[in-house]
This record gives sequence, structure tokens and C-alpha cells, in this order.
Amino acid sequence: MTTPMGSVVLPPDEEQNLVAQLTREVLIDAAPEELDLFASDELGWIHGSRTQAVTRDEMLGFGTQAATLLTPYVIAALTATVRYLSGFVTPATSSGQQAVDWIKGVFGVADVMPNPANVPANLRAAVRDVVSSTCQGMGLTAPDATIITDAVAGRIAPAP
Repeated sequence: MTTPMGSVVLPPDEEQNLVAQLTREVLIDAAPEELDLFASDELGWIHGSRTQAVTRDEMLGFGTQAATLLTPYVIAALTATVRYLSGFVTPATSSGQQAVDWIKGVFGVADVMPNPANVPANLRAAVRDVVSSTCQGMGLTAPDATIITDAVAGRIAPAP
């Protein structure tokens, strides 16, 4: 999971906006029932102030048996993934906005896809590793980690 030396470091506001956009996209696949909750306070979620505020059962109006909200894990996994992917964009030839555009293209949420020559052949597998290790490092159960890993990696453009 190595990236080229001298990667672009995104300004915090650009990184947060990108992570919020990608989180919306991934929640569609991983936890669509959490979309409204995330949308109600995106910045609170991105900044981590909402991570323990509500359980999935409370959100859905069910009984007292709690289920794990996936949103905080999706955000953490996508933050790690965005930072990893920015390593493929060199500051000598690209700006922060170009890095954002490239990452959006890799995720298929941009008008223009990245040049296939600029997308490593093993990128999807590498992103799976980043997401999986992030989720496991946070103590997420294996089944829930797999849901997030599949949803994030599934959004990565296929290798040329």
C-alpha cells in the first residue's frame, strides 16, 4: 500500500467536503437508512462530534437493543482512503483541486474520469486494504467492516 513520495496534502476544508460527498455516496450502498441522519449534521459527523450521539435503533425508532451506526466508520475509512489516494497526485504537477478532481474521478463521482494511465492497476485492492484496516483498527465487527469495505472499494473505477 505504498504511494509515491511527495503527495498532495489537501486543505482541511477540501478534504472534509470531499469526505462528506463520498460518505453520502457510500451510505447509499452500505447504510441507506443512515443518509438522513448524516445529512442533518454533516459537519458534526465529519468533525466527530456526532459519533456516539445516537444508535441505529434509536434512529429507526426500534426498541432498546442497539445496533452499530456505520456512518462514523464510513467517515473514518473514507478519510484514510482520501489521504491514501492523494499520495498518487504529486504537488509538482497538481493542485489540491486537481487532487480532489482525480479522487472524485476514481470514485466515479466526477464528470471526467481520470486518465487510465494514472490509475494503478491494484488500486481497488489497495483501497480495500486501507478501508478494512481502518475499520478493524476502530474495533468494528468483521461483518460490518466487510459491508463498508465492499461499498467503498466497489465505487473505485476498475483498473484499465
